[in-house]
Formats: sequence, C-alpha cells, structure tokens
Amino acid sequence: MTIPQITFEEFGMLYSIPEWHVGFDMIFVVATAGIVILSLLISYLACRSIAKESPSQAIKPKVPKISSSGWFENSRIWKKLSFNVRWNWRDAKRNKFRALMSVAGVLGCTVIIIASFGCMDSFDEMKEWTYDDINHYDSKLVLEENATDSQIDNIVDEVDGEKLMEGSIEIKSGDIKKSGLLTVLDDNELITPTDDDENPIEIGDDEVCISHKMAELLGVGVGDTIKWHTMGSDKWISSNVDKIYADPTSQGIILSKDKLEDFDKDYNPTSILSSQNVTDNFTGVKTVLSSDTLTESWDQMMESSMSIVYLLVVFATLLSVIVLYNLGLLSYTEIKRELATLKVLGFKTSKLRRLLLTQNLWFTTIGFVIGVPLGIAVLQYLFGTMGDSFYLPVHLSLKTLVVTFLITYVVSVLVNLMFSGKLKKLDMVESLKDNE
Repeated sequence: MTIPQITFEEFGMLYSIPEWHVGFDMIFVVATAGIVILSLLISYLACRSIAKESPSQAIKPKVPKISSSGWFENSRIWKKLSFNVRWNWRDAKRNKFRALMSVAGVLGCTVIIIASFGCMDSFDEMKEWTYDDINHYDSKLVLEENATDSQIDNIVDEVDGEKLMEGSIEIKSGDIKKSGLLTVLDDNELITPTDDDENPIEIGDDEVCISHKMAELLGVGVGDTIKWHTMGSDKWISSNVDKIYADPTSQGIILSKDKLEDFDKDYNPTSILSSQNVTDNFTGVKTVLSSDTLTESWDQMMESSMSIVYLLVVFATLLSVIVLYNLGLLSYTEIKRELATLKVLGFKTSKLRRLLLTQNLWFTTIGFVIGVPLGIAVLQYLFGTMGDSFYLPVHLSLKTLVVTFLITYVVSVLVNLMFSGKLKKLDMVESLKDNE
C-alpha cells in the first residue's frame, strides 16, 4: 500500500485527476491467502517425515546422501577435471532439489530484471520507430471538417506540406470484427510505412496493406480477403490483402488515393503534414501538433515509468540475495562435515570459499541463461495485453544484458563472501564428532 505513493508524484505530471489514492481489490486478499496457504503447505511437507520419527532418531545427525557414479563419472573426461569441478558436481548431484531452487532463485531475479529494463528498451525503440522511421514531419495540422479545398490548397502552399487522409474504420474477416484506422496516402514523403524489421516498404497505387497487429487479430495474411467500411457508412468494401506493414501505435489499413477512388470513395484530407515548425494560425485548421511536443510528452511518460522499473530491479535483487543466502546457508549446514574434513586434510579457507563460489556461479549461469529468454517471453506476453492499438515487439539492448549479467553475478559473489566468516570459524573437531 506504500509503493503506489512513490509513483503518484511522477504520474501527477502526466495525468490530471481530482485526487490520487491507493485502490483496493479482492485479488489482494486472495493473493495474501494464497501465500499463507502455500507457506503452510511447504512447512508441513518439510516437517512431515521428521514428525513421524521417534525422538531418538530425530536428534541424530542424518547420514549424508550417497551418490552413485554415473556414466559421466566413469568417462575419461571426468579424470581430467579438477577436484573443484568434481566435488561440486557430486554435491549438486546429491542435493538436486537444493540445486534446482538455487537456479530458480537466480532465474526469477533475471526474469524480473530483463522484463523491467527490456520494457524501457522496447519503449525507446518504439519512440524511434514512430517518430524517426515512420513519421518524418515536424508539424501536423489537423483540419476542421468544414475546411474548403481552396483553404487546404492555400495551407499546403504556405507550409510546403502534404495532404493526408485518416479516418476510423471497421474491419472484419469471417466472424471477427475490429476497429482500426484508415490511412490514405497521396505521394507522401513525410510518412514511410515499414515492415517488422522497421525497413521502408513501397505501397503501390493498386495495393491494400494491413497492419501486422490487425492481421493477427483478424487471422488473415497476404492474399486473403477482408471487408471494411468507414464509420458513418454502411457500405462494406471487399478487398484483398496485398502487403502487411508494421506500426507500433496505429493499426488498420493503408492504401493510395487512386485505390480509394477505385472503391468509389472520395478523398477528403483530414490533416496536412509539414517539415517546417508551424506556429501560425490558419483558417480551416483545428489544431497543430508538433513532433517536438509529442516526443517531449513521451520522454516525460518514460521518466515516470523509471521509478517503477527501479523498484522492480531492487526487489528482484533482494529476491536473489534472500534465495541464494538461504540456500547457501542450507548447503553449508549440510556439507559442514565435508568442509571440516577438507580443512583437516589441509585445504585453506580460500580454497573452500572457491569451492562454494564455483557452485554458486554454476547455478547463476544456468539461471541467467534460462532467465533471459523466459524474461523475453514474459515481456512479449505483457505487450500482448496492451490492447488492439499497439504492436510492440520486444527489444533488448546490449546494455540491458550486461547490467542484468552484472547484477546476478555480483549478487552471487556477495552471497558467497557472506560465508567467509563461517568458514574461518569452522570448528573441525566439533563438526567431525557430530556424526558419532
């Protein structure tokens, strides 16, 4: 209930509402009850076998698990491996569940960090895709509905602009029906349709293009037939899909002025695009949208989201520390006698610390390798819930991968250093007498 208070100030710069307060939903109660029940269940399963034992059996130290030699231990490669690697392999083999939980802890940390920073990377890519690759104008003059042809032509001459027609439409394929945007181009150079790889594509005068997200929603592809009509008109138009374009913020169809007229529809410009920074007021213009203003608003929105990203990263790191430390403590308790034996045989504390660190790094590497693609999958799922208007592929920068790698591995090393004091204070005589 306290975390939302941190974000209110940031979102207050974007949204104007009467008051900001924390909401409540029954899912909070359900989630809390689920956590309690799950914790009780895990505790019961952990204690069930011990509770069945007699007191004399319960107080006796447990006999270490015996791991039989498998094909790997009997191979030639095994003999060439160092003692460090062989010892950790057998320890992990004897304690598979502990190893699995260590991997799961790092994996959870990696997934959250990848999803958090990957979200910002994808939004940055979305901004560049929208305002650099697709839209090249500096000003968009939205026309009034009653603007005359002479007024429009005069504005085009004054700002050296291009006419553009946009309108709401309804598209259907079979029983699926969706709302979208109709974009009609007239030799426009300030708007460049792109494909999934953000590369420019040419739209012929006789072609009808549908956006990637809309094609997915309708379940259609190139060569299929769709039907559509403009809002306010009951006349459905049937057309074939000639190409598929990709746009992160606008879903619908794009066609040329000539193709529109082939469907017996009038070309009525709704806006004028210009590469100039237009500040003058023109008759027939409802409003002027500046590219700089739009990008500034976008940047403000992203800044407000960064606080949430940082919170997620902090909690992900904390999760990793808690899981690795507890599992490390459990591991230390289970192999305390083995460590004491090694110390008696002459192994120094630094060597023992290296043994534990090697195992930590193994589990961290496995968790990181699995966590990266899983984090991408989670992020792609979240982007899929953003609504029908947005199409946002996942983009991960090299910086995100490096930062995630450093966080997970630094945490692993720091947790290992926490056990240095325990290794130094390890009582060899007491540890070796525990099992007598």
